[in-house]
Amino acid sequence: MGPRRGHDMAQRALMAFHHILSSKKISTLHAWAHELKLQGILKTGWPGIVLVADRAMDGRTNVAEYVRRIKRLPWQTCELRAIEPLAYEAQLQGLHAALHAPAQASRFTRRSGLVQLDSLKPITALLRDADAQRAAVHRGAARDDASWEAFYRAAMWAR
Repeated sequence: MGPRRGHDMAQRALMAFHHILSSKKISTLHAWAHELKLQGILKTGWPGIVLVADRAMDGRTNVAEYVRRIKRLPWQTCELRAIEPLAYEAQLQGLHAALHAPAQASRFTRRSGLVQLDSLKPITALLRDADAQRAAVHRGAARDDASWEAFYRAAMWAR
């Protein structure tokens, strides 16, 4: 499937926090992800990370609304590091497959679509798996700027 253009593009975003420790906030992040039909990663503890994307390219995106809601909560530090459109359905399919892989079974919260982690270490491996799944679905050379790992690394190190 070729790239999509215009207002109907799915999005992805990465937010960084000093920490995410409050069980009430964690529950709220899961509830909003479920309500808004998002998928992604919630890394709790120090630092806190939220990486979310739409679940489908169905003509509407809820990522900006999720970000807006999160920013309204009281945080010590809350930074939107990156938000961008996704041009390929295979990007969402790759992330979906990686999040639902057997290795994530104990961390995946089906009620929200988020994998909850307490360490940064597994994030890169999970995103590499998403990229491998995307390449398998897309059956072509994957553009580096469309990769989940490149998006994460660029957003985390951007200042």
